Amino acid sequence: MPYKFNGKELDEETGLYYYGARYMNPAASIWYGIDSKFEKYPCFSGYCITAANPIILKDPDGNDIVLVGARKSSITIKTDLLNCKVSIASFGIDFHGNYTLSGEEFVSAALDIVGIVDPTGVADGINASLHLKNGNYFDAAISGMGFIPYVGDAAKAPRMFKSYRLLITKIQKHHIIPKAVYKRYEKKLTSIIMRDCGKNLKKLPNRFHGNHPAYSKWIEKKLEKLSNTKGGLTEEKINKLLDESKKEIYKAYENFKNTGGKENMNDYFKKLND
Repeated sequence: MPYKFNGKELDEETGLYYYGARYMNPAASIWYGIDSKFEKYPCFSGYCITAANPIILKDPDGNDIVLVGARKSSITIKTDLLNCKVSIASFGIDFHGNYTLSGEEFVSAALDIVGIVDPTGVADGINASLHLKNGNYFDAAISGMGFIPYVGDAAKAPRMFKSYRLLITKIQKHHIIPKAVYKRYEKKLTSIIMRDCGKNLKKLPNRFHGNHPAYSKWIEKKLEKLSNTKGGLTEEKINKLLDESKKEIYKAYENFKNTGGKENMNDYFKKLND
């Protein structure tokens, strides 16, 4: 078996492990070859890994920020500012799939989340520089507070959840229980499902998404009917409703394709409401 330590390939000729970006000498526990992005991090040795914090951070291939949620879900943020893989599954976050995003606002959002998990302050320092460059002095100050134990985390926590919502709503745009409908049943639903959680969101093709008041009307009827059943709204009933809704959305999309794009999601659910 050529794949040994950390599942990496051992080169028998050199006795080094091939990690993708660099080779590692297992006897001396050092890298052979300098980090390709070492000039961006003058405060760290070009031969170290994960900002010298291998307990918290992972760098499987030397590229991008990878946020790993529950059930092996993930978001990869394309950037050359920081290379790390961070698990946030302990926060109960599930992205419900594997996605890739790019763009400065998403990089900043990802750094917010990494900053909560990583105690070294590396992500916070990079994010503060990013905010300063864009003239966002208040956000830069919040990121800078990340260097202060406990106080910094408390200051960043609200922004971390805002950043999470930015990422999740980018990859999954459609609320299965739409916001306006959710608001009417908020007192009953909050203990079962959060409005902007991954469980209540679904990615739809942009051309198919469109306006969908007929869908909102359809699912509100379903919620009203469930509310009037014995026991009212329960987690089991809501989960079944979400599954039923997803199936109907898939049917609506198939109808959209079969009609050459003439009938969108709203048209499909109009027929169900008749």
